Amino acid sequence: MDHFDAARSLAASVGITIAADPRAIREWALVKALTGVFIARERGLLPMATDVVVHASGHYADELLAPLREEHIVRADTAGALAKAVLAATDA
Repeated sequence: MDHFDAARSLAASVGITIAADPRAIREWALVKALTGVFIARERGLLPMATDVVVHASGHYADELLAPLREEHIVRADTAGALAKAVLAATDA
């Protein structure tokens, strides 16, 4: 979370709003990619003058995509229960 505010700020500079509350974020790919760039630069692996393109589709929060409703969730706490749920879904 050390780079979270910097990732939010950088994303905001190109019109992407990342939720201020990390608990609301459901897809972290964009935040992770930006964090990787920050860390690579800090470690000298990526020179500061280097341009980097990060694909920005990997981000959403509850306000962009509502969480799955409880009636659509199948819980599995064992490998057998997971196999049963997957097989049932393929027969649907």
